[in-house]
Amino acid sequence: MNQGSQNNQQNYKVYIYKSPLAAAMWSALLPGFGQLYVRDYIIGFSLVAWEIVVNIMSK
Repeated sequence: MNQGSQNNQQNYKVYIYKSPLAAAMWSALLPGFGQLYVRDYIIGFSLVAWEIVVNIMSK
């Protein structure tokens, strides 16, 4: 094996399919959970935190 093919194998990422319908359903139930489902953690946790703040402030 040459050096180029070894580098290509090491940089290989496995793509895991995430259903857009499932993400939409999670987001409809709990804002931010659709982003967490598709592994977009920063936006997902931000939206979950924002939802908690909005619910606390609305009382």
